[in-house]
Amino acid sequence: MQVPTNTLWFGIDVSKATIDVALGPDGRKKPPHQKFPRTLEGCRACLLWAADLAPGGSVPAFVMEATGGYSRELANWLLGERKDLRVAIAQPLKVHHYAKLRGLTNKTDRQDAILLAQFGASEPVVPFHPMSPANIQLRALTRERSALVKALVALGNRNDLASESALAQGIRERMLESHRAAIHELESAIQVLIAGDPSLSEDFRLLQTIPGVGPVVAATIMGELGDLREFPHPKALAAFVCIGNSKAPF
Repeated sequence: MQVPTNTLWFGIDVSKATIDVALGPDGRKKPPHQKFPRTLEGCRACLLWAADLAPGGSVPAFVMEATGGYSRELANWLLGERKDLRVAIAQPLKVHHYAKLRGLTNKTDRQDAILLAQFGASEPVVPFHPMSPANIQLRALTRERSALVKALVALGNRNDLASESALAQGIRERMLESHRAAIHELESAIQVLIAGDPSLSEDFRLLQTIPGVGPVVAATIMGELGDLREFPHPKALAAFVCIGNSKAPF
């Protein structure tokens, strides 16, 4: 992420209910820190607090670690409030190595936030790019399909065993049929969604020109990674994949 020299970095330690925000190195012995609820209202309060700390002409930037859907949701809230913000989600392993090399120990949420602010100010970070509504919907559909396929395999494995109950066997058979129908419905919805969006349709076609990439893999990649044009270099894409959501189905 290319940032101006007057960038003011804030680190955010994200949890399910709260966010701890700290200002990066600016010469103060005790960096300012504040805790907010992890809600849209808390996000807005955080931006107001950060604006009060920013001197004239400085550009606010926020960095947080990948914490499943929590960090992505917060990043979307921040950019939804101010599109000119610089927001990054850092790979936890890189932050850990950064802290270890400098002998920094993180024992509190406040210290974690300060560490992240220092990391953002001194290390290259990958910018966060919000997904389009179509990509978000595609991700939901492909993830649901993946979950149902896994459940179908598990049910199929159980169905291979001789059942001691005709009722149990019948229920399993109905569940298998229901899962197959749901998967078919999701696959149809994925096809309709992609066909109805020119950008998705073109990416879907191009991805399948790669050996070994079929319709399911192509749709999953698009749902998880969004617009691949946002990544200027393969290394940027690799870094983003490393910090990806742990719920990704691949």
